[in-house]
Amino acid sequence: MKNHQAYHKVELREIDALKNAEGVWTWNESYLLADDLIFAEDALTPRRILKKLREWGYLSPASKGRVRVVGEGELIEVQEKSTGKPIPALLVYETRQIVTAIGPAHWASFLFNGGRSVWEYSPDPEDEAECLRMERELGSPVDCEEIGFCWNPDYGKASLCCEYKFIIRY
Repeated sequence: MKNHQAYHKVELREIDALKNAEGVWTWNESYLLADDLIFAEDALTPRRILKKLREWGYLSPASKGRVRVVGEGELIEVQEKSTGKPIPALLVYETRQIVTAIGPAHWASFLFNGGRSVWEYSPDPEDEAECLRMERELGSPVDCEEIGFCWNPDYGKASLCCEYKFIIRY
């Protein structure tokens, strides 16, 4: 089984913040700007976040050199460099990972459509059990590509195989 890169679903919020007597900014209120942004795990770097926010029109080109990215994990703020005032913030609320696994090609009709006909014509309890194990462990695939004969698939016996892709949510 090969694991692919993780992806994060992110909510972008406009921040209305107040500065208290100690000079610390506190969120007064936040407003939803977008809740359907997807960032690859390796794209959650300050430089790439700022670039994307400019491309999408949430930061102006004039913000170059005037803002910084602070935080990591579930809350990432973009702040004015001179004052530290939070402008927008990214809230990471869902992580997904694409996992690929190699299994027999004849399983595709069951994995995608629930069609059990593959075992009705030629019963093979061991093969069926292995397919059900793959489905139990990884869920339903979102895509597959035939890769030819494989001697050592991740699931099942040597046969014509597909590379199945699954999305795992955390």
